[in-house]
Amino acid sequence: MHPLGLCNNNDEEDLYEYGWVGVVKLEQPELDPSCLTVLGKAKRAVQRGATAVIFDVSENPDAIDQLNQVAEDPLKRPVVYVKGNDAVKLMNIVNKQKVARARIQHRPPR
Repeated sequence: MHPLGLCNNNDEEDLYEYGWVGVVKLEQPELDPSCLTVLGKAKRAVQRGATAVIFDVSENPDAIDQLNQVAEDPLKRPVVYVKGNDAVKLMNIVNKQKVARARIQHRPPR
């Protein structure tokens, strides 16, 4: 999903079937569209039916702080960030595969 796609205000457009995971590569802050905050982009993806949102924050590490802020209206779907080699692997899969499956498992800290 392109970050600009999350800037579209038409809530009727781009609704997807339940079960898709939004993968968004964030650009450097000065290049990224500023229509929404990172959390706002996650909310927009969930509104469009995403069961989870994954952000590649390699170019925008400040997005991690934005995602960790306590929201008044927290999302009821997982929001994950990846960076570095993990992000490269994920983006290669996203760019080369027509269909891919993802499983997000949360393990509490020990």
